[in-house]
Amino acid sequence: MTRKPQYILCAAIILFGLLYSFYFIQNIPLERDEGLAFRQTACAHNLYSKEFKDNCNGAFDLSILGIRELPLRAYYYLGFSQNFLFAPLYYLWPHYFSARILGVFFLFLLAMLIARWSGVAFWISFSLVAFSFPLLFFSLLDPGLAVQCFLLLLIPYLMMKVNGVWSAIGIGILFFISVEMRIFSLVFLPLQFFLFWKGNENRVIIKKNFLIISLAVFIGLLSLLLFSKTRGGEFYIQELLWVRSGILQPVNSIETAVSKLFSYVFSFSSFAGRMYETTKNIDIFTLFYWGICIVVFFIGRKKILVRWNLILLAAGILILFSIGIASEGHHLVLLLPFFYLALATALSQVKKKLIIGILITALVGTQIFIGMKTLRLPLTQENNESRMLVYQDLIKIAENKPNEYLFVIGDPGLFFSLLLYLPKEQAITWTKIKDENDIDYLRSQLTNLKRLPIFIFKKNGSVNEALLKASFIGMKEKYLEPLRWSMWEN
Repeated sequence: MTRKPQYILCAAIILFGLLYSFYFIQNIPLERDEGLAFRQTACAHNLYSKEFKDNCNGAFDLSILGIRELPLRAYYYLGFSQNFLFAPLYYLWPHYFSARILGVFFLFLLAMLIARWSGVAFWISFSLVAFSFPLLFFSLLDPGLAVQCFLLLLIPYLMMKVNGVWSAIGIGILFFISVEMRIFSLVFLPLQFFLFWKGNENRVIIKKNFLIISLAVFIGLLSLLLFSKTRGGEFYIQELLWVRSGILQPVNSIETAVSKLFSYVFSFSSFAGRMYETTKNIDIFTLFYWGICIVVFFIGRKKILVRWNLILLAAGILILFSIGIASEGHHLVLLLPFFYLALATALSQVKKKLIIGILITALVGTQIFIGMKTLRLPLTQENNESRMLVYQDLIKIAENKPNEYLFVIGDPGLFFSLLLYLPKEQAITWTKIKDENDIDYLRSQLTNLKRLPIFIFKKNGSVNEALLKASFIGMKEKYLEPLRWSMWEN
């Protein structure tokens, strides 16, 4: 194939991939925790973010060297750096679509890196990555996952290509960022070093001083983070190890974890189980996809990069089992770069362009079918249509009357999504209305702000409805059963 047809083919596949991504961006509803990772951005945006006790109260702030508390965490195990990546897009277009575009952008970078490392044409690696349903789905709902997937391969790749003191410092900083974004990803560092060591087919020798400097920078920054103090007076590492966040604990049920892993492997739709009503049944199209992959891996079995990336994939799954998070699809997705680097490298051994075309068409077509089939499944109770109705209604109310209402949200996930994308003048808080003290507090805030309340909560007992009705006479429920989310207003 001459260069011109190659460029046309590449452009056509990229355009189709982007259109496919934007279809998913538009048609996947807002997920309950989608705004949680951008807590710092949300708190800086809203004028009333610090007026309420449960909003941006610094519960996850950390004190470095005892000097002062800093907003270094968005959640127990989520860091702050993805807020810097999101900020330019956010201020250009404050909409949850913009965060999803960030995820697509880093998938694009991941495809470029895989093409460069494996030696395949970019259109091949792009086809593998951009149409991968599990990877695309979670990259849209959590762009930080796409960033980490990119860094997982970028760091060992750069270690083979660069040298010098400043490069070593840069590698150390990248290591820190990749861990800081999700602290449990610290367990992936041995995999990255192993990929550099064994996956380096050209046997590039790196100077010991380079590694020493990189590790010194990384360990120094990580130590500052892990031994910073939480608001409770503990070291951050103590909070993690004492399982306050429910992270870094042994598997409670091996049987449950294996069952979930089985469903992910044999039905890719299961990766969307937090949002859609998926089943644990074996999916014939997922099996077909695996069949094609096995053929491709057999063709490329002699390549070191193929063998070791598959070994690292298996090792990564075992590591996730050991810390109790292998049952979560959004954690397993972090290992997919190893898989797609192996698959792309194996495809580089297919010499006939017609066969490559057939294989890629089959792989992409299968993933597209799985993705489209999943999007037609019913939404879960947690994320059903009432959630989007609430979100859309509140956006309209705030845009028309930003100074009239106080939105009282009964769920922190929805709260941070709204805090991000509502007008900055809109007063909003989240709280669980359980007793008279909560009612008295809200009344005092309503009096101070001179606003009327609108209550939004899940119909699962998170709010004392009887107390709410008795305390605010005349409030009417807008959404009725069987909808999961409820909205009360005058």
